[in-house]
Amino acid sequence: MSTSLKKGLMYVFIANFINLGFNLITNFVLPKELSVESYATIKTFQLYVSYAGLFHFGFVDGTFTMLADDQIDFSILGRIGKAIAWIFAPLGFGNWQATVASITGLVAKENIVGTMGILYSAGEGTVYANMAATFTVVSGYAFLAFNLLCAPCFAAMGAIKREMNNTKWFWIAIGYQCGYAYLVGLVINQIAGLITGDTAFNVFTVIAILIIVGFIYLLFRPYKESKTLKVDSKKILNATK
Repeated sequence: MSTSLKKGLMYVFIANFINLGFNLITNFVLPKELSVESYATIKTFQLYVSYAGLFHFGFVDGTFTMLADDQIDFSILGRIGKAIAWIFAPLGFGNWQATVASITGLVAKENIVGTMGILYSAGEGTVYANMAATFTVVSGYAFLAFNLLCAPCFAAMGAIKREMNNTKWFWIAIGYQCGYAYLVGLVINQIAGLITGDTAFNVFTVIAILIIVGFIYLLFRPYKESKTLKVDSKKILNATK
């Protein structure tokens, strides 16, 4: 086992041990020692020092203020999501709520669930009713596929960068993961949407068809190296002795 791998495993173990201790204290010790009001204050503080606090602050009529539930569209993350939501429109979820949820998923994938619970609880109706009004079955599958296949959480990215020990190839790996996830989500939404009638035939449908053709070609293309690659089995056998 390499030294860098041993160090990486040690860092992961220490980080998880510290996280476990912190959770045990905040979830089991503090509730017994503090009053309900004091404990609620601590949990509220933890919430707002995290990214979730960005949902409840924003600019309204040029004034930076804490937002009411019906003003969440003006939040900081809301404005960021609206600025880049168009990128995900071909995937079927070009709204700022889904975009922000995907961004927070880079911190930790489980954050997507909490983020969507916060964003889609605003306004009338339940969380599930609001999500059903935004997503179709096809776009929902595209959203899931994208977030399952795209770049992992920041902790995993850090591990990738440390093991690769090369900044250029680290960004190539992250870009490949995100690009591949985008293409898969695009194919799902465009082709399945065309079959179900949720999506009309458009230029992105053509692109999706070309992507499928490219995937099939990569799967069945001839492996030329198999005919030209020469391996001396005797040298390999002697090297292992």
